[in-house]
Amino acid sequence: MHDISIEHFEFQNAEDSSKPLILKLDVEIQAFDNLNTNQFLFNPFLGDRWQTNPFKSSERLYPVDFGAPLEETMVFSLTYPNNFEIDELPNRVGLALPNNGGRYICEVQQVANRFTLNHSLQISKTVFSSEEYHYLKELFNRVIQVQQTDLVFKRK
Repeated sequence: MHDISIEHFEFQNAEDSSKPLILKLDVEIQAFDNLNTNQFLFNPFLGDRWQTNPFKSSERLYPVDFGAPLEETMVFSLTYPNNFEIDELPNRVGLALPNNGGRYICEVQQVANRFTLNHSLQISKTVFSSEEYHYLKELFNRVIQVQQTDLVFKRK
């Protein structure tokens, strides 16, 4: 396990419900110090992530009602020591639900020893028909799959 400390945190728009709530964290992770290995795994989804798909049934006979639109965005930036490298960068993922129902985008970028991940899940519609259920199920399957992907760091 890695030692994690929150160096600074800030909430934005907490008093204005017409704007998105933003939480900014500066986190220091002691993952590279005193490593006796040439390789280790690290998952950039440190906090809240989807553990299981809420849509488990193979079919649905009635609509799915979210009650309100959903939007989750995470930007994760990691600066790591020069004597390490990421073995393989995750692939870009871009999925859209039919009828502008929502989208999922996950993009990664690496410049020198800085890794950045942009992760965005947006559910625009509040009600999905039973015919649209399998699209929702597949979208969440993909989100969970991406969030369970570890980065493989290797010593140079």
